[in-house]
Amino acid sequence: MRWVWFGVLTLLSAMQAKTAPQWVESKICAEQYCAIGQASKQEGQTSAIARALKELRLSLNTSVQAEYEQSTDTSGQSIASERVRIYAGAHNIGYKILARYEDKRYVYVKIQYDPSKKLVDEAPAPEFKELENLERLCEDSTLDGYYCVSLGDKYHKGELELAKNDKLALKYYKKACLMGTLEGCVLAGEIALKESKKSAQWYYAHACENGYGLACAKSAGLEEAARKKLDLYTQGCRLNDALSCAYLGEVYALGLANLQKNATKAKALYKQSSQLNQYGDGAVLLLEESDFDKSSMQKLCNHNNARACAHLGQSEQNASLLQKAFALGSAQGAYFLGLQAKEPKTREKLLAHSCEIGVQNDFTKACEALGDTLLASDKSRAQDYYAASCNHLFYEESACKKLYDLVPNKCQNESVCLSFTSESVPTAVAVSSAVDAIIDEDGELYPTMVHKAKKKPQASQIGKKLESIASIFTPREPKRVKIVGELALGAHSMDFPKIRGMHRITDDSAMGFMSMGRFGVEISTARQPLSFYAAPFIELVWQGLFDVEEFATEQDDDNDDGKVSAILFGSGVQAGVQYKLWRFYGVVDYMANFSRISRNVSVPLQNVLGVGVGVGCELAFMRVGVQYMYQSYAYNTGTIYEYRNSSILVLDSMKVRSGAHAVFVTLGVGF
Repeated sequence: MRWVWFGVLTLLSAMQAKTAPQWVESKICAEQYCAIGQASKQEGQTSAIARALKELRLSLNTSVQAEYEQSTDTSGQSIASERVRIYAGAHNIGYKILARYEDKRYVYVKIQYDPSKKLVDEAPAPEFKELENLERLCEDSTLDGYYCVSLGDKYHKGELELAKNDKLALKYYKKACLMGTLEGCVLAGEIALKESKKSAQWYYAHACENGYGLACAKSAGLEEAARKKLDLYTQGCRLNDALSCAYLGEVYALGLANLQKNATKAKALYKQSSQLNQYGDGAVLLLEESDFDKSSMQKLCNHNNARACAHLGQSEQNASLLQKAFALGSAQGAYFLGLQAKEPKTREKLLAHSCEIGVQNDFTKACEALGDTLLASDKSRAQDYYAASCNHLFYEESACKKLYDLVPNKCQNESVCLSFTSESVPTAVAVSSAVDAIIDEDGELYPTMVHKAKKKPQASQIGKKLESIASIFTPREPKRVKIVGELALGAHSMDFPKIRGMHRITDDSAMGFMSMGRFGVEISTARQPLSFYAAPFIELVWQGLFDVEEFATEQDDDNDDGKVSAILFGSGVQAGVQYKLWRFYGVVDYMANFSRISRNVSVPLQNVLGVGVGVGCELAFMRVGVQYMYQSYAYNTGTIYEYRNSSILVLDSMKVRSGAHAVFVTLGVGF
């Protein structure tokens, strides 16, 4: 039975694989005066027709020239030439297309000779004539590259039966841009943006600087600094770009970039935008400011205004309008659809799409919503999306609050974030507001106000100093892996009850000092405000045991003073939790003594096993804390003998353990 099923599946696979027509398989035409052309999908149907005509010319023995060039890219695939031309000779050929077929790699065309469609006066086919004319006009320097834009459009959209080719489209758009047609700069920037934000910004900036307002709005979309965005929208509006005026109106309507809210100024800018483009975003924003007019909004949506469709779709709960808004590239449309999506993956995908489009325009609510969605599963990405929303000209204040609670130093929107800091920071806010207050609505400085501002430089400096001090006490962005180091200084008590004669020269319980240095790697969950971590380390310890002068009946201040001490090397692990600035942890370590003689006295200590707890505070990169350790000592027993006015410690092979307590003050770094 298994073999029967295997045969059936094999047969079905063979039937599915053999879907190509017979003429494609055999490359043979059953019809009279017929030819078949084949070309890769990169070359497109035009090249397939050119090859078919070449075969037809040979079969009819007529004078038709079918010229095409081809080359290969780095992967070895064939690429269509920039120019594919078909001309008719004295005995020109008319043809009709009988059939087309495409598979994953190739395009196939079957054509047949048709005398009724012969070309007149040796003129080329209309579509090829248009392509040739555009190429000729594009080369004309007196036309400033105007027709290069049209030629780029043909390749970008795949018109004239050409294969879509953004590489060639970019070439012609760039040529138009450099020849003086600034529309080509914007079109080139849109294609370049798929590969490089820096390249796209160059095209937009070039056109904006040379007086093309839309390019200023496009450039603002890629700019990160809020003030720079505002300047670009202002410049674009002065250059009569409708979109720039609409966004600038929103800035005044919402009171962004430290500007005072000005409803009158906003309305005037909306009107200016709608006069420049009666179906643009300015018209929608003007309707949103006034009483909602459903018929007017529907009219704007009918003229393919994406914002109008999204606004109307949300207010009417009309999914088809939201879908239309999404198809037209609306960030709001994608956002509303994302909120309605039931599947988590679909919701995340729509919100990400909305965020990506929105940050290049005037909408960042989707970035905040995506941060909320990811907060439980991926806090690092959530922080990035909160930052994208907060640190934007068109910010969401609630996103700033969430970002500040997680990672204060990522909250960089001075209009909002400084209000979340300690009481000392409002000084800096006041200074910033004072500076912005001297800028009028058109971005010009009043000379008298500039003079006053120069008289008070100290206030700004004090504000910055207070802000920098406050930043020390704010939690840093958590990292998953850190290099850590720690120095500790403390005191301990140590018992030697098994060493006979010890009581004659020192107390059985000796109090001493010890110091240690630790170096390790900290691995953390990197979550805020509560994070768990573990830090394995190695350590080097100096531990004082007892005074060496007790062993001499006649003291020699030059040679016999000081401590009998041990140098220990060990390793351990520290693990605990960090809540904002505070760290609570436990620690375990093991140290072995590798110093056998100290001050000419045998060192009885062998090894130390310690367990303890600690508490600390992280300030910027520094860490300070207090640590308690209970230490279990292993040491050799022995006897103290009197010999020539001095005492001698003689150890034996017996080992015993004893406990002790130690307290340390720690100072460390983590980076």
